[in-house]
Amino acid sequence: MQTRQILRLGIIYLLVGIGLLFILGPVCYMFTISIRNNADLYARPFAYIPPNPTLDNYLNVLLNRTSTVKANFSDAFVRTLVVSICSSVSAVLLASLAGYSLARFRFRGREPFGLLMLASQMMPAVLFLVPLFIVFRQLRLTNSILGLILSYLTFALPFCIWMLRGYFDSIPAELEESAMIDGCTRLQALRRVVLPLVAPALVATGAYAFILAWNEFLFAFILGGKIPLLSVSMYAFISQYGPEYGNLMAMSVLISLPPVIIFLVLQRYLVAGLTAGAVKT
Repeated sequence: MQTRQILRLGIIYLLVGIGLLFILGPVCYMFTISIRNNADLYARPFAYIPPNPTLDNYLNVLLNRTSTVKANFSDAFVRTLVVSICSSVSAVLLASLAGYSLARFRFRGREPFGLLMLASQMMPAVLFLVPLFIVFRQLRLTNSILGLILSYLTFALPFCIWMLRGYFDSIPAELEESAMIDGCTRLQALRRVVLPLVAPALVATGAYAFILAWNEFLFAFILGGKIPLLSVSMYAFISQYGPEYGNLMAMSVLISLPPVIIFLVLQRYLVAGLTAGAVKT
């Protein structure tokens, strides 16, 4: 029996190690490229461990020291942060009301509406891009922060609504009924009783919406090209002479840090939020 357990653990650790290799391998390779100078970058044979590590590429990105169009990392970072925070907060606020309505109220078309929102996640974002561009151009929302925030809601909001609906379903309706018997209105019962109970779920969906907006490229490139976000600013390192791989990978590493930090800081809430609606009561 002990031999079987050891063999089982060995197989599990082997599979986990292979999975980590596939996940962390590209990240480590990206980091090693970001700390190389040009001589080491094009040297043959290629050394996976940089012989002369340097932080010049990071300084080039942060201080806009590039040979091509300036990336303006600080401006793009502020714009991306504003758009991501506003879109995630808006998505959570709207999704909490919509998810609560789908969980608590019975009305005609409730289930088809929920399934339609879920089906929208199966469609590629490019299908929504052309009509959004036409509408936003008429409303003069192209190349604006507000336009980007509204466009990000089109793909973040349906998922957040569907997730929060499951969380609200896991909360007994008797808690709200007791609060309303004590004199609370429906909205007061939602704010004082239900929302505190689903706080981890709100954090989880908000973090998802933030990461989704932070990493988005297509809408940022088409609808906000003149006010580039971080994902679009990386094009500054691709010139007619070819990509500046060191600077490009350094900016990729810097862009990847905020989602990782969010996950590490909010890990406890994310795990609790992802499992909050798993069991109905």
